[in-house]
Amino acid sequence: MQFSKLVSTPRASALGDAVTALNTSHAVYINPASIASQKGSMLTSQLFHYVEDISYKSMQFTHAFENTVLGISYNWLDYGAYSKTTTSDKEGAHSGSVSNSSKVVVFTMARRFFNVNTGLSFKSFREKLANYKAKQSSLDLGLLWSVNSQFSLGASINDISLSKAVFINDEASLEQVSRIGMSLKPRIFKSKIHIMTDAILKYNSDLSVASGIDISLHPKCSVRAGFTTISDIIGPTFGLGFLSDSFECDFSYRPSKVFNDIYRMALNLYF
Repeated sequence: MQFSKLVSTPRASALGDAVTALNTSHAVYINPASIASQKGSMLTSQLFHYVEDISYKSMQFTHAFENTVLGISYNWLDYGAYSKTTTSDKEGAHSGSVSNSSKVVVFTMARRFFNVNTGLSFKSFREKLANYKAKQSSLDLGLLWSVNSQFSLGASINDISLSKAVFINDEASLEQVSRIGMSLKPRIFKSKIHIMTDAILKYNSDLSVASGIDISLHPKCSVRAGFTTISDIIGPTFGLGFLSDSFECDFSYRPSKVFNDIYRMALNLYF
């Protein structure tokens, strides 16, 4: 279920995924508590191409009630179709095609208590590899403390496995990831620069870090950049954001040293 590592948003990706303390719904896949301050409703549609013939699609909806914000998202990774051969055909002739896919549905609930956000996400994974299928579920937990309008602290635990994925005789749990982060808007820059840093600990792995910066060039336009040491095949990341009264468009670019570069784009509607 390595697919879970691709579930993100363009804004988070552009910031190196250093969004544990980012108080916005764009960080929901890192910290479910991030949506607790949302007002009204938001609908998001996302698309990106990963490697040739491999595409990722996502739909997300969140709505704020009186004391609680609820969200649901559907994320789908299509690996494309490939020619199938069989061991019984010694000449290796094609015998149809196989298709592989991964899907995850995420249910999120968040509440705000004074200046502390709390959040919980339940994730249900489904994966299909040729004629084999597996399912798995996990939890994300998060806290976000808005110290003041310039400074926030956040913490989250992602992919607490509730069950294991089983393919034939092999089984495995998701890789649990713990994060703590900070978010700062220095007053010296009139809050036009937003700096984020995360410390990341994977289960049975060394400590990693991620950092991002969001620069507001105009009230309706931002440029973003970030990096992470969580993987040696991921370089620096970049992005743009455009905002109007009722919609927002986010774009991110993540170069890869091994695979194709990754471009993400999302349209967010507010109502």
